Amino acid sequence: MSGSVTAFADYEAVVARAQRRHPEWRAGQTAFNVLGRLYPDLSRAVETTPLDPFSEDERLPAFLGWVERVLTTSAERGAVEQTLIRSIHERLPELRGLLDECDGERGSEDLVYRFYHQSFKVYEIQLLTGRIVAELENLLQGRLLNSWFTNIVERGTGRSFRSSHNKRWLLHTRPLLEAFWHARYMLAMVVRYGEELSAPPDELPSGWAAVLDLYGLR
Repeated sequence: MSGSVTAFADYEAVVARAQRRHPEWRAGQTAFNVLGRLYPDLSRAVETTPLDPFSEDERLPAFLGWVERVLTTSAERGAVEQTLIRSIHERLPELRGLLDECDGERGSEDLVYRFYHQSFKVYEIQLLTGRIVAELENLLQGRLLNSWFTNIVERGTGRSFRSSHNKRWLLHTRPLLEAFWHARYMLAMVVRYGEELSAPPDELPSGWAAVLDLYGLR
C-alpha cells in the first residue's frame, strides 16, 4: 500500500503530526487513534485490553512497547540486535568498570548493609541505579526500554530520605534495592554477552534473551 507505515519510527512520526493537529487529544488517545487508522486489525486486537491507552495515558509506555514489537520485522530486529552488540563492544570498558563499581566494597556491599543497618545512606544506591539506566539507554538511543523495567526503576529512584521513613523503613527502601538489582542484572548480562558475542546467536541464552526483552527485541 503506497504511503503505508512499515516501521515503528514511521508510526511515531504520524502520531507526532496527529498530536500537533489535534492538541485537544490526550497522548494515549492520539497513539490509539493513529494505530486504528493505519492498522485497524492491531487496534481491534488491543482495544479494551490492559494495554489500551485511549482512556488512560499511564498505559502508553506499555502500549508503545507492544506496537514497536509488532511493527518491527524479524530482519529489522536482527539489524537492531547487531547494532546493540556493536554499541556494547564500543562501551565495554566503561560498562565493565561500572559493573565492578556496583559490586565493589563501596557499591552494593556497603549500600545493602546500610539498608539492614537502617541508615539513610542506603538512598545513595539510587545514584548507581541511575548511572546504569543511563548507560543502558545510551546503547540504543531513542529506543524505549521494557515498561516493567522502567516502572521498577521509577519506583526506586528519585526518592529523598525523610526521618518519617524510619517508621515504615521497608516500604520506603525496598524499592530502591529492587530497582538497583534489576538494573545491575541487566548491566551484568550486557557485559557478559558483550564479551561473548560478535553477532546474534543461533541459540538464545537466557541472559541475552533478557537483554533483548529489555529493548523490545523479542
